[in-house]
Amino acid sequence: MQNLHIEWFTLAIMFTVIYGGINFLYKLSAHHNLSSHKIVNVSAITVSIISLTIILITESSFSNFKMILFFALINSAFFGLGSIVKILALKHIPTSFAFPITKLNSVLLIIYAFFLFNDRPSPLQWTGIGISIFVLAYISFNVKSENKKKLKNKKQTIGLLFAILAAFSTSISMLAGKYASTEVPKLNYMFISYSLVAFYTFAINKFIQRNAVTRTSNNRKKILKFGIIIGVLNFAGYYLILSAFAKGPLSLIQGISSNAFIIPVLLSVIFLKEKFTYKNAIVLILSILSILLIKL
Repeated sequence: MQNLHIEWFTLAIMFTVIYGGINFLYKLSAHHNLSSHKIVNVSAITVSIISLTIILITESSFSNFKMILFFALINSAFFGLGSIVKILALKHIPTSFAFPITKLNSVLLIIYAFFLFNDRPSPLQWTGIGISIFVLAYISFNVKSENKKKLKNKKQTIGLLFAILAAFSTSISMLAGKYASTEVPKLNYMFISYSLVAFYTFAINKFIQRNAVTRTSNNRKKILKFGIIIGVLNFAGYYLILSAFAKGPLSLIQGISSNAFIIPVLLSVIFLKEKFTYKNAIVLILSILSILLIKL
């Protein structure tokens, strides 16, 4: 399983679809008012168990363990930090405003790719990347217009700073994955990395839930169900994106994966009966156009 004989573009598309599905499941779990920390904890444990099982079956070696641990520590620390500050941001500002700000990690990763990996996309591919960035800016501008009266006090300013920190943290996590994809065994890296995330979120759950009201048995079952499903998808998605990183340019892969948010938008329209406006249509069309240009 260490080598997928699929081109990076196809891997990036598959990851984008899976990641979009994961976002929709997070939306559903929030709809059921489930603990986000516990969902992340169960999903991280699920990824760790799947990774370890395949490692034992394939006898994948923990060669270069120091490098595996090094990348895993960076990835898990910034992934954990990004998750925490994103939740803090959502406590201070509307979800619809926090989302496009946290997606600025795509812009940061494209900048990293230009300077660190010497990525030089073609003019058409730059156009596709530019459209992806424009889509994020378009969403941010429209949401900001709708919420401009709500973003004046100090708490909401702190919320914006948390959202920006979430974007930065996620970008560092993905950057660690890019380096790890070619330097260490993917499955072993995933096992160590998600085991650390499981440990962090377990500690966070203990701290945050210490004085909280005990969850009902029904909620625990829902957390377990959502966590396991998200974990299975997360395993598949992260393995795919690591495989894509090992084969293709970071700037183009990120240009594609930044469009993952159109999946939960469409699923919300279909299953949650959310309104589909002309603005949603514009975002969808531009996102598809950007992917087509990057493919050229």
